[in-house]
Amino acid sequence: MSCFKAGTKFYILMTEYDIDYQTPTVLKSVSGLTYIPAGVAHNMMLERGYAVYDDLHMPGDYHPNNTYAYLTALSSYRVMFNENCNNVPMKDFEFIKKENVPGSNNTQKEQFIERMKECVEDALKVDLLKMKW
Repeated sequence: MSCFKAGTKFYILMTEYDIDYQTPTVLKSVSGLTYIPAGVAHNMMLERGYAVYDDLHMPGDYHPNNTYAYLTALSSYRVMFNENCNNVPMKDFEFIKKENVPGSNNTQKEQFIERMKECVEDALKVDLLKMKW
C-alpha cells in the first residue's frame, strides 16, 4: 500500500473460501481495506434454498460460472459506487446471457436475479470483521 499514491482506495473481494479460511480475521490489522462481500452473498443464496453449486459453479467443479460472475459484479458495483444494485440491468454485463441464468422459464430466471440482488444488498449489512468463526 505504501507504493501507491495517498488516497488510493484498496478493495478485497471476499469469496466464500476467504470466509471459510478466516481471511477477514487475518487482514484485521490492515487498515484501509474495503471488503466486497461476494462470498457472503453467495452463502446467503445457499441459505435461502438455491442449489449454489449447481447454479453458480461450473458443472461438477468449484470454479464460478458466469452467473456467479454476475453476482460478483453486482457486489463490486454496489461497494465501489455505493449505489443500490437493484438498478443495474443484466444487459450491462455482456459476459452473461439470460438463458444461462438458472430457471426453466423467464419468471424463474427473473426471480433468481432478484434474489441475487437481495443477497448482495443483505451481504453489505454483515460486518465481516465481527463475524463469529
